[in-house]
Amino acid sequence: MRPERSFNTQSFEAVSFGISESTRTQNNNNPEAAITSGEIILFSRVDEEKDTETPDQSPKTNQTAEPIKTKPSGDWEPFNTQPHPSQNFVNLYSGPFSAQMELNRKNAERLLQAAGIEGKVILADKPMDKSRSIAGVNPDGSIAGRRRLSWGEKIQDENKSQSLVKSIPQGWRIEIPGQDIMEELSRKESKKPLNKRFVSRFNQSLRTAVEEAIVREKLTSEKNPLLTKIFGSCIPWWVVLFVNVPQGRIETPALYSAVAFSALYYPFMNILKKIAPGETLFMPRNRDNLSLYEYFLPFVEVDRVLRGLAFSNLKGRNLVRLAAR
Repeated sequence: MRPERSFNTQSFEAVSFGISESTRTQNNNNPEAAITSGEIILFSRVDEEKDTETPDQSPKTNQTAEPIKTKPSGDWEPFNTQPHPSQNFVNLYSGPFSAQMELNRKNAERLLQAAGIEGKVILADKPMDKSRSIAGVNPDGSIAGRRRLSWGEKIQDENKSQSLVKSIPQGWRIEIPGQDIMEELSRKESKKPLNKRFVSRFNQSLRTAVEEAIVREKLTSEKNPLLTKIFGSCIPWWVVLFVNVPQGRIETPALYSAVAFSALYYPFMNILKKIAPGETLFMPRNRDNLSLYEYFLPFVEVDRVLRGLAFSNLKGRNLVRLAAR
């Protein structure tokens, strides 16, 4: 039996149950038509099966082809965006990986508001400083090939923040040495991509720098005379001591009177500072966006320091991320 005949016979028999009697009679009279008809019917059945499967499969294919929906990225902006004059957090960083990074603008602004920073915080990159390296010490911190270190020389701690916080008239300037960080990370072998490790270190350095700016502004005399603020905050208690010390003891009613005096003194001085900024003797809270409870607090803004540090370690931990592709 020849292969051609065997194929035609099987094909014809396979589809013969689906053919009407009239069609079968015509095919017996004309064998060539039978073969042609059998082949056509065979392939049409296959096509019909594909067509019947296509409507069922097409929705599944379309569902898998749809992009995965993510959270809206309205709070994020590219690093190379022109800063707006109304922004308090000014991003001027243009160092390594700046084209791939995004800044959480909303959390950055909220961090400065929570800490009560007066003025602006400018983020910029710092050029590589070769003078910081120690002669005889390898870039990775090892001292191979050297017998000992001279007295007074220190190896820089890798975990220490590499940022530089400067006080400027507009507020604070944070310079992050991106080139130094990139070279340090590139010398370390890791399965994690370099850009992800860089962003992680960048966030760590930025967070530490912002916290340093908060502490230096609120708890030092770098921006405002701290001793004047402390003395002005203790005025109600100085009065109580001045009245009761000659008697040799401080009665409980005197303490209550000091608290009551403070509840009137602090709001008066804080309001006076806003009405007449240059006329107050001490240094009350002179920001424009004081909360209601702040009018009843001392002039040393310890509460703002705590709020700023808490926000920095919660929502301000990752102000920077890699841009989604």
